[in-house]
Amino acid sequence: MEFTTSDHVSIATRTQRQSEVDLTSMVDVTFLLIVFFMVTASFVTHQVLEQNKPDGLSCHLPLDIDEPLTLVVSINEQNDLYFDSTSTFEPTNLRELRTEFRAALESHPDVRLLIEAHTESRHRSVVKVWDTALAAGLDNIAVTTTDQNDY
Repeated sequence: MEFTTSDHVSIATRTQRQSEVDLTSMVDVTFLLIVFFMVTASFVTHQVLEQNKPDGLSCHLPLDIDEPLTLVVSINEQNDLYFDSTSTFEPTNLRELRTEFRAALESHPDVRLLIEAHTESRHRSVVKVWDTALAAGLDNIAVTTTDQNDY
């Protein structure tokens, strides 16, 4: 059998359709995930200790340093530590301070500590001395500032 163009046979031609992907649903899901993670995420907040630092000229010692039960640790502007032993300031470090604090606490349970920091010293040095005192068992601690370097 022979086909000719005059016969009424229709040859269907297929047209190429381009495939389309509907991204609306994916965009909606992505947006919802972003919102979910933003709402449930915990953000780190830094707690700040507000401190009004006196100017050293107007500071008053909160403790009577003439009492035998008051220990004095001084911090100069280079952040060097000095311990008042028998009214002479001697250079020291945190390990020696811990030993001195424990020895003083054994002989006098109500011993007090005065941290005298230079106005140009770093706050970190004061906190390290304070933490050392707390670790040794001292809980009666006062801080004062000075602008004089006597040691």
